[in-house]
Amino acid sequence: MMTPEEIKKIEDERSAENAALKGFIDNAKGKGVNNAIVRFLEAYNRFGDLDKSPIELFERVSEEQIALFEKEFNIALPAAYREFLKFSNGMGPGEACVNICGIGANQFCLDLYDLNSQEYRKYFESFPENFLIIGEQNTGDLICADLKTQEIHFWELDTGEPELIGNDFFDYLENSIVDFLEWKEKRNGENLKN
Repeated sequence: MMTPEEIKKIEDERSAENAALKGFIDNAKGKGVNNAIVRFLEAYNRFGDLDKSPIELFERVSEEQIALFEKEFNIALPAAYREFLKFSNGMGPGEACVNICGIGANQFCLDLYDLNSQEYRKYFESFPENFLIIGEQNTGDLICADLKTQEIHFWELDTGEPELIGNDFFDYLENSIVDFLEWKEKRNGENLKN
């Protein structure tokens, strides 16, 4: 059981994190960022659990950094994921326990270069060549973008089978993660009633 002092400390930390998140939301709206990003950030901001994990967003990347990555891997990043990187170069887990890759070294974020190196990919049997690893769940399972269709797939390491989780990166953000946050918030509310 937490003491009143511990609860107050968490509430103060959460208040500061929510103020920072509100700044991200206002910034996103002001720049005309895709509505899926705004909806995701707003859902996270509404999520009221005292124990929720803070979300990590990072300095956006430039078109030049994206072009260098695409040239090195001889690919074109999916449009929605590319747009997200121009808003935040990756994303830390937050409550959905998902890490989204960024481009280049960042100690707080998965690196798109590392996860898509031949050395890393060789560990996954029958991994489709047209799949780009763009994230990871806390279970170690992978989030992948299909470079042909732009669809987002969950790659479960145990089965080695893909599962469609979004028509594109924004669909994934707006549906999978927002649905998870809304479900968990509803569940927490029901638990409080009991």
